[in-house]
Amino acid sequence: MDTEILLYEGFDELDAIGPFEVLSPLGPKLVTLEPREAVTASHGLTLIPHGTLSHTPALLIVPGGGWAARNEQTGAYAEYLRGALPAAIAERHARGAIIASVCTGAMLLSRAGILAGRPAVTHHTAIEDLRGEGAEVHPDARWIDDGDILTSGGVTSGIDLALHLLERLLGPDVARAAERLLEHRRVDTAQT
Repeated sequence: MDTEILLYEGFDELDAIGPFEVLSPLGPKLVTLEPREAVTASHGLTLIPHGTLSHTPALLIVPGGGWAARNEQTGAYAEYLRGALPAAIAERHARGAIIASVCTGAMLLSRAGILAGRPAVTHHTAIEDLRGEGAEVHPDARWIDDGDILTSGGVTSGIDLALHLLERLLGPDVARAAERLLEHRRVDTAQT
């Protein structure tokens, strides 16, 4: 399954790297919208992307990062204002991609116009922002699977969301094996 994790300047490291490791049986690729030699995350980690966002990924993971800081230069808030990433997300969704967000990556999905009237969750610092955009917010959910769109709350909930995706796509045995390998007990407080 063509799985991509969309990176941008100021994304949160764990939002991307947690799902990347969990979803390793799917062979995920770290991608950017435009060609980049490297991308620097919110806490200073620099990553070399595998390439650029493909035309039709089967699964696209969108990390958050830096929303609360309202930095107009870097992070999810800056990308929300610029609009290019949300437009690309909307295009991939329209072509049939499953879209999953971690943390405030949900705000980029909202800006893409794909969360209005749908159940969603995000980091607690952006709950009211997401609600204001018309999503049906479930603030106590750790993650939500609404078929072609999945959202998760704060940073570590992305690991639980990725484990759910493994179970959904490859079966419960694969998900349990990943959980055991990570020595992580999944928190399944999903609302669908």
